[in-house]
Amino acid sequence: MGKDILLPTLYHREVFQKSNRYLQTRWLECFVNHLDLECELECHGGCVNCLEWNRSGKLLLSGSDDTKICVWDALQQKLLTKISTAHRRNIFTVKFIDKEQSVISGAADAEVERSSIATGQVISTWRCHLSRVKRCCTLVDSEDIAISSSEDCTARQFDLREPHQCHIPRDCRNLLIKNKEPIKSINSNPARSELICVGAADSITRVYDRRMLSLSTVSENITQPLLTFQPGHFRFTQPPSDNRPGFSNSMQMVTWCCFDPTGRQLLSNIGGEHVYLYDLYHPDCVISPETDIKSVLSDHNVPPPPPPPQLLDSYSDSIKVLANEMFYKKDYYGAIRLYSECLQLFPDNIALLNNRSIAYLKRGWKGDNYAALRDAVKATQLDSSHEKGQFRLIQCLEALGLNTLAAKRLDEFQRKFPEGAMSSSVKNLDKKIATSSSSAENNREETVSSSHHDYTHRYLGHFNCQTDIKESNFFGPNQEYILAGSDDTRFFLWDRTTEKLMKVFVGDTHTVNCVQPHPTLPIIATSGLEKVVKLWTPQLLPRKQQEDSTEEYVIDSLEKIFQISQQNQESLANEMNMSTRMFMIEDILSISDEYNNPNACATS
Repeated sequence: MGKDILLPTLYHREVFQKSNRYLQTRWLECFVNHLDLECELECHGGCVNCLEWNRSGKLLLSGSDDTKICVWDALQQKLLTKISTAHRRNIFTVKFIDKEQSVISGAADAEVERSSIATGQVISTWRCHLSRVKRCCTLVDSEDIAISSSEDCTARQFDLREPHQCHIPRDCRNLLIKNKEPIKSINSNPARSELICVGAADSITRVYDRRMLSLSTVSENITQPLLTFQPGHFRFTQPPSDNRPGFSNSMQMVTWCCFDPTGRQLLSNIGGEHVYLYDLYHPDCVISPETDIKSVLSDHNVPPPPPPPQLLDSYSDSIKVLANEMFYKKDYYGAIRLYSECLQLFPDNIALLNNRSIAYLKRGWKGDNYAALRDAVKATQLDSSHEKGQFRLIQCLEALGLNTLAAKRLDEFQRKFPEGAMSSSVKNLDKKIATSSSSAENNREETVSSSHHDYTHRYLGHFNCQTDIKESNFFGPNQEYILAGSDDTRFFLWDRTTEKLMKVFVGDTHTVNCVQPHPTLPIIATSGLEKVVKLWTPQLLPRKQQEDSTEEYVIDSLEKIFQISQQNQESLANEMNMSTRMFMIEDILSISDEYNNPNACATS
């Protein structure tokens, strides 16, 4: 940024007390482009499973398989305190509490502990849970309340001001939420502390209002959430569930969910899948695809006159031409990326919507067929008389297995557009629908309806199959970016609005589980299966992994990583499915036994 832009912008901000979005964006891009490894904090004797910044960003907590909690002055790269907890197994969650005078932790021994930072002593222990405690959260407006979540399908609330004694059987009156599936993640809304989000061993992210809940003892009734969120394509691809409660035949689980600082956005990381962003305050995100489709194609509806076409400017038109070239070269990833860039500027351009829709269908990654349907429905709503849009919508129905509806709409298409009906594409689609309709398992009309809120954005590229503590997070002064760990030694950074994969960093020799951004500075703390915490900051020059190596910590071949990730995601999930379930069964059966303290990393 030249001084001809920088100096007037700084003057404008100083005199009129207004920040300039252009300046902020340019500086932020500069920080992101120069992010690299700053240092490694070494203290633990096992995998580091959880990280937590305090509100000022001066202190950083880390919890590990070695059952120790480290308190760091991260900016000075100094260890302040090492707390030896009474946990007997892997620590999965740590949080500051009690005006940052103490730490609350949860572990695989099913216990929640509160420890003093000053003395390192355990102050209190709660043994209310029956299985591994995966996450805890605190409330922004209360220094005395913590909520824990466990694989025993419950979330419990603890008030530090009240004495507590666990009873046998564990019927403590602090049960806040009872869920059908094991709970993997929980977080509170920083803007509205009465709202908490919960991720469990399914693909649904739930939001509860604590004002509508009451504390109880053991309950057989499932707590009803205020809102539920699920990517729309799960309505077409949901596998049959296991007969045993708490287990499913899929690795799909919400390993992490959290709100953005404004409390309006909700981020969800789904195992064996992608990262999804939901909007809490826009009910139009609730879609029922079959209702939208039928309303668009209904014979009884008189279509409104099509709106004037949204013309592209010269720059966007050149991007569209380049995207079309990539499509014909079968570079569907590149084509989708460019179509999406244009749609950010011209969201109602019918040609772009139809082009991206067919590119999604051709690429065929998880959720692509449904993403294609979303584009096709929107394009047809904009102009129901558009022949190409109507045909694209029928292609999406067939790809999703809605063959009865696809066949009906294809008949209507052939009557409405007799010339188009003679094309080879239409005839081939007709044969394909007829062939697919003969298979009962390919006809999904009965499984389509859903009341869940749909996503607004999805972020692709990372692995999330081998651990169930994989995080994702917001990054940037206005949450311009999305972060997520991965099983392929890396962590990923996307642009939140465009969904563009911006950077990929090598963050571990095996798996990156934790990605925690500093609350105010462009610093990211990460951890995984290694025994260290890594801090990432903007660097003047990229740092090399080894002095004699040319490979950098920051990976530049994003598209190659992207494609390999998606090709291997499904097979990796299938491999991990049985072993993970067996581990959970063994863990539940042995949770009451005494354990030796293992320093070796264990499956999380």
